Amino acid sequence: MPLHFEAQSQYQHALEQRIFTYYARLWLELRMDIASIVILGDPNPRWRPRRCVRELAGTRLDFRFRVIKLLDLDEAFLVREAERGNPAALMLLAFRRAMGAGSDV
Repeated sequence: MPLHFEAQSQYQHALEQRIFTYYARLWLELRMDIASIVILGDPNPRWRPRRCVRELAGTRLDFRFRVIKLLDLDEAFLVREAERGNPAALMLLAFRRAMGAGSDV
């Protein structure tokens, strides 16, 4: 199964449309189902884009994608998983720690 990952560390207007555009381009090229996953590393707990909705004259598109908000992740869990060799946990842990370091990175 193809995976489309995006990492976003700050608010971006129209992120939802960008994710859909990339999904559509990948689908047109591969003709396969694709899982789109967005990792949000921004400090705003309320910003949680999850879908792109377009509608015109009775035609409707409702594209939804998975979101991982770094603020929601338990750091102790990520540390344990990273120590067990989980590469995804290691990546998320590094991203979360960089987020906490701010401009010191």
